[in-house]
Amino acid sequence: MMRKKVLIFSFIFIFFTIKAQDFKDCEFCGTFYPKEQELLNSIIDDFLKEAQEKIDGQILGIVSPHAGYMYSGKVAAYSYKILENEKFETVILLGPTHRYYFEGIAIYKEGFFKVPLGVLEIDKVLTEQFSLLKFANFNNNYFVGEHSLEVQLPFILKTVGTVKIVPILFGKISYQELKEFAQKLVQLSLNKKILIIVSTDFSHYLKYDEAVNFDRQTINLLENMEDYALFVSEQLNGGRACGIMPLISFILYSKNKNAKIKILKYLNSGDTAGDKNRVVGYVSAVSYIP
Repeated sequence: MMRKKVLIFSFIFIFFTIKAQDFKDCEFCGTFYPKEQELLNSIIDDFLKEAQEKIDGQILGIVSPHAGYMYSGKVAAYSYKILENEKFETVILLGPTHRYYFEGIAIYKEGFFKVPLGVLEIDKVLTEQFSLLKFANFNNNYFVGEHSLEVQLPFILKTVGTVKIVPILFGKISYQELKEFAQKLVQLSLNKKILIIVSTDFSHYLKYDEAVNFDRQTINLLENMEDYALFVSEQLNGGRACGIMPLISFILYSKNKNAKIKILKYLNSGDTAGDKNRVVGYVSAVSYIP
């Protein structure tokens, strides 16, 4: 009887401990991607079957788009396909803020993110490591109504599995701060097998041919790892990618790790959804050590 009471008490304690922690439910299931588990599984499976891609080397990170799955899911699958047989301890998600203005980076410090395919726990030990960066904040409010990281989670669960995550959003940030951030990623990678995922779309609302030409320029800068050229381009004209700052930090990290960046797939919404008058560009890419 006593043992039974102890077990019940333990269960209640664990339940309320989890409930007390920050639990972020999905906001874009049912709009950007299906909320029905079976349908979501089927759609991602179809995307992954179509994306026949392999990488011979150590994978450090990927670039993936973040539009609704009907628009960009086919492209995202090329990045996630190469992760199917890989093992990582923590996935660090880097995305742009679409709704709020802030300076530096915002980090979701602890808790859980829930999507129809499962729950992913935040790596609290790793998030605390970023507190040493003066431009980092831990304001969870910046994640409300933000889709750029959430839409990656079902793909992560399907390919990498249940893994700890570190969600990070980028606001206004300097080139020097991007270099410091990349150095922090390098430090973390020495003690833990991490995967970097950059969530970004490319050009927005150009006509089809104009978008293809403009995105090809950005793709060349990414593949040739021209981080500073991308930063200057953003300061002068902008419009290359909504996640340009995460993308630059991805290049800086790759350089520090002596890695290469390979483009896996490019399409835009004119290819996937049909309307070619105002399109959005989508790219999948990988950083790897051959």
